[in-house]
Amino acid sequence: MNITVNNIFLSNLIFISLFLIAMLFSIKKKDNSELLSISVTQEIKGLAILGVVFSHIGYFLSTNHDFLFPLSIIAGISVDTFLFLSGFGLTISALRKDISVTKFYKKNFLKLYIPFWISIIFFFIVKTDYSFSYIIKSLLGIFTTADIFKDINSPLWYFTFILFYYLIFPIVFSKKYPWVSAIIIYSIYLIINGLNLNIINSINGLHAVHTMAFPIGILAGWILSKEKVTNFIKEKLSKINNISYFLVSLVPLTIFILLSYFSGIGHGNLLQQITSIIAMISIVIFFAIKKIKIKLLYIFGLYSFEIYLIHWPIMYHYDIFYKYTPAWFATILYLIIFLFLGFLLKKISSKLIKQ
Repeated sequence: MNITVNNIFLSNLIFISLFLIAMLFSIKKKDNSELLSISVTQEIKGLAILGVVFSHIGYFLSTNHDFLFPLSIIAGISVDTFLFLSGFGLTISALRKDISVTKFYKKNFLKLYIPFWISIIFFFIVKTDYSFSYIIKSLLGIFTTADIFKDINSPLWYFTFILFYYLIFPIVFSKKYPWVSAIIIYSIYLIINGLNLNIINSINGLHAVHTMAFPIGILAGWILSKEKVTNFIKEKLSKINNISYFLVSLVPLTIFILLSYFSGIGHGNLLQQITSIIAMISIVIFFAIKKIKIKLLYIFGLYSFEIYLIHWPIMYHYDIFYKYTPAWFATILYLIIFLFLGFLLKKISSKLIKQ
């Protein structure tokens, strides 16, 4: 169901103030000099999943799109961020150790499918008005529509999208020429998307504005896997005094903020995609060079995939908090619940994977 938020200005003021205070209290000194360490990428994932959740609340759940603005305007950048980090992580892992195609699929598909199956089977149990063919396709991870009113979980179009990349990555990836692999993967998806297949016509537009991020993640993984490159960057940063460091950090953050607002939406897929990619790269650079860590974002990043799988159906189909409490308070309650359920889903999935 959709929600109507009374007094948008006050609701935004209270929630954003409390959210920023929580962020500030979770700040600690960074204890790892690696540019894109696991902890840093988890923080970036945390920002991305919050961007997705806030966008879904502000632009799809709320009848007034001003609710949670400007926190709600980075959904597209967040999708690119997840794709970029997936390409980056898979590349770093592939360059560090050899793994067969079979083992790659077993390892990564279990991580994708186990929590996915748990969540979607639950939603099918509580909402049974779907055809047998729709249920089977959904269990396979095939989502050809993104209808917030009819689909079991409309954000799952992304699951099919990332599944494609996981399917072709181990087949085309070359340790010797990762950049060639990136070009091949990008080209394959351009060809598929250009065919305008009837089966995915309704989500072709969603795919079309996010085709660059995963291949760029591969390129970034290849570049940052070279010690000479990372050592050079860290050496240059170490020679900058604190004030200059702060100013340098502000540059990518400012670019991210400006391009989040001037996103290019409505001005063609290419402009929108390039704008989103530049904004995404800017925020990744900011997180890579900052000297602090934000624990709150790290926690959300840790359970980002699980939160992605569960957040929309819970809010849209089974909302109780927005119905009975102020919007700002309901949003806080949902974030807490998503963390708790994300933790449970990750815990259960981990145990099943190990068996």
